[in-house]
Amino acid sequence: MTVLVTGAAGRIGATLCERLPALGWNVRPFDLVPVGGAPAGEVTSARDLDAALDGVSEALGRYYADRYGLRVACLRIGTFAPRPPDRRALADWLSPGDCARLVDACLRSPQLDYAVVWGVSANARRGWSLDEALALGYRPEDDAEAYAADLGDACSYDSDGYVGGGFTSPGFGIDEVAARAR
Repeated sequence: MTVLVTGAAGRIGATLCERLPALGWNVRPFDLVPVGGAPAGEVTSARDLDAALDGVSEALGRYYADRYGLRVACLRIGTFAPRPPDRRALADWLSPGDCARLVDACLRSPQLDYAVVWGVSANARRGWSLDEALALGYRPEDDAEAYAADLGDACSYDSDGYVGGGFTSPGFGIDEVAARAR
């Protein structure tokens, strides 16, 4: 089956385009810039999306036919990086390999109808539940603890206990972010 990966030029999209074929998926990349010879465009453009989906997403056709009857996994991705960049990430890190395994499990799961799934590896310090992901067949293999000694005595921050970390700090409210985007 063919899987459309939007944002294919980004860190997570590029990782999925690289790793999903080894798990048996035919990947079609899609981004604002051409990736791997695939058409470029915007997901907000019906014409661009139609071109990207040509011959791909029978599920999208069913979406239009059944009006919201898709099987959907909302992935709440933790810190995505080749290795945990800081002490906070020892709890919420998602390795590139586990990211591909998580998406693969969601794509293959016959149990999936709608799920909110935390995207984290099998971290010993994990505070987020893997129950939904495990129920879909996800089997993480990596643990951020393997990198803990490399981080030394890195400082911690008040925001470390919050989903979003530093992005929950002053200056990252919706009004401040919207003002910077103008």
